[in-house]
Amino acid sequence: MTSNDNANNYRVSSFWHRNADYVRLRNAEIGYSFPKRMLARIGINQARLFANAQNLLTWSEIKTFDPEIPDGTGAYPQQKVINFGVSFTF
Repeated sequence: MTSNDNANNYRVSSFWHRNADYVRLRNAEIGYSFPKRMLARIGINQARLFANAQNLLTWSEIKTFDPEIPDGTGAYPQQKVINFGVSFTF
């Protein structure tokens, strides 16, 4: 330790450089529409069963925080949202 200027404090270093490449599956949806001939017997014109998700997967070498954060300060993580539903048309 020294109180004088230290030249090591001003040297270029790659110690904190990391590969920030990532791939994210942001939105996905899967659904099934039931055949109309099957639904006509019970008085429904159309029925659809579905599931969708947001921020499902992220592949990245950075494990400690979200790679989309511009300064790497560790803000709130991305929320993973999964929805299921059924829609009917009478």
